[in-house]
Amino acid sequence: MKTFYLSALGLLFSATLSAQDCEVLVPALQGKYSGDCKSKKANGIGKAEGTDTYDGNFKNGYPAGEGTYTFKNGDYYKGNFKKGVKDGKGEFHYKRATEDSVVLGYWKNDTYIGNYLNASSLEKKSQGMYNVEIHEEAGQSGKLVIISENQIKANSLGSNTQPVIPVITYIDIKDGGTFEREEKVTLPRASSYTLYGVKFPFHAVVHYQTEEFEVIISKPGSWRI
Repeated sequence: MKTFYLSALGLLFSATLSAQDCEVLVPALQGKYSGDCKSKKANGIGKAEGTDTYDGNFKNGYPAGEGTYTFKNGDYYKGNFKKGVKDGKGEFHYKRATEDSVVLGYWKNDTYIGNYLNASSLEKKSQGMYNVEIHEEAGQSGKLVIISENQIKANSLGSNTQPVIPVITYIDIKDGGTFEREEKVTLPRASSYTLYGVKFPFHAVVHYQTEEFEVIISKPGSWRI
């Protein structure tokens, strides 16, 4: 019985000593640490308590990955971290005397960047497409205009032929994106394909006769491609 008791004390002392030797590199979290350790730095799952408190994943002494950071005034952030700062998806809870408030969205290097990590993105384009640009613009929300500018093709002697106007043959909607109606216009130097009543996020592959591009637009608004 005495041997077991002394062994238990030894294990407890060893764990306590290990936690004390495990360094947390954020000054506001320095004081008390319990959890995983590697090379004398907090690494893995742990909890650090200083003037502020953090409970979650650590890497090389810093909060990294998912966790909850509670500030001394009671505000707290729950979400993703990178090298000790908010980075990625999360939610910031502000404690107030009357009613608490919450900010949801994405952070980059400790700065809030909004509800969307990427408002729009070009996922891919076929080799024959020279360029695809995506712009948000002022105007009617739920409107998407795709402008296709003319292409100049050369003949076998190297001289230019007549401009070729690329016209969209169809749009392949992905992941539940929808629109209410469409409008096609072909002009001497360009063609346009306008979608109205677009429901975001909008994910689609836009097909021409031989070319295509894939786009995701997450933020509701008026857009031009």
